[in-house]
Amino acid sequence: MATRPRVGPPGRGSRLPRWFDANRVQGHTRLTLNERWYGTPEFTGAAAGFKALGAGVFTRHVKTADEDPWWPTALPVDADNRPHSARPRTINGIVLQPGESVAGKIIDEAHAEGLKIITYYWDASEKTLADRNPDWVS
Repeated sequence: MATRPRVGPPGRGSRLPRWFDANRVQGHTRLTLNERWYGTPEFTGAAAGFKALGAGVFTRHVKTADEDPWWPTALPVDADNRPHSARPRTINGIVLQPGESVAGKIIDEAHAEGLKIITYYWDASEKTLADRNPDWVS
């Protein structure tokens, strides 16, 4: 006997926070860390732009595709046993310096504008890990 999927409100623990529902004007952007957008007023001032439009909340991509994270990470480690992000690294043509966190800057800008932010992280793959471990993704 086939069972029907549960229909109704989400189960306990899967509800959106009250501040999300309380903010009826929200924004979403997929401004990507690449040579077209990085460093532009749109990229560095997205939160201010959403605030000017009346948004209290916005969603922002902080890792859009098969690329390395836009923040320092513990993995992967290079041959010298230091994290790959402990040295300059290139993501989509943009060189990030050790310790540089583009995601952190995005979050800090949102908070400085008094906005709530939801960050979108594409978790299907991380480029350096996938390149070093092709059997994980094949």
